Amino acid sequence: MNRRSMLRRLAGGAVLVANAAMLGGCQVGFQRSFRFRMTVEVQTLHGVKSGSAVYAVTAAPYFDPTLPKVGMVGGLKGQATVVDLPDGPLFALLKLPMAGGGLGDMAVNALNGGPPIDQKDWITAVGRLSHESRKADIPPEKWPLMVRFRDINEPGSVEMIDPMAIGVKKIRVETTRDPVTTGIEKRFPLWFHSLILSRSNLSGHSMSVISGNALPDAMSPADFSTDIEK
Repeated sequence: MNRRSMLRRLAGGAVLVANAAMLGGCQVGFQRSFRFRMTVEVQTLHGVKSGSAVYAVTAAPYFDPTLPKVGMVGGLKGQATVVDLPDGPLFALLKLPMAGGGLGDMAVNALNGGPPIDQKDWITAVGRLSHESRKADIPPEKWPLMVRFRDINEPGSVEMIDPMAIGVKKIRVETTRDPVTTGIEKRFPLWFHSLILSRSNLSGHSMSVISGNALPDAMSPADFSTDIEK
């Protein structure tokens, strides 16, 4: 994927998020959900460092009287997984570097095993994971997008990271009943809160348009948590 395509994907937001209010006269059925923990391990000169976060995946059928088939609405709730490294925190975001899904898609498919889950089986898969104990290691090609800041005090210093180059050795997901992780804003200086209030990207410009090809133009605080609106 080239850099421009990557920036467009970042600006487009996470996959697997839908708002029932957008469905107009459609009716939404019983919602199913499960939570999973993702743990990222990084090999450093000072030993293995790890960080984890808990996410919730939801799925529900919706019925549109104008369509012959039942649809599905779903969502992912959570925040970036953070690994504290000697040269600053590493953030594993809510999306994948390649097109075709986000963190929720990755977790559901990995925990169910076998071939990718079709949409018609998605609600069943989510419901099954809500009461089963499962874990799975994620292959490197399915690892989430990772970034760090050259200087945490400068939002424009954000940069994409090659996980293998910095020593990421394993990413594991496992079902859990622990609460969804929150509070990532506490890990940042005041600029993070200021950008939330102004709905600006990491370059300090409005998120209504992508003003350039640089990564800070395509990212905002909302890329670090689903609790933050774009």
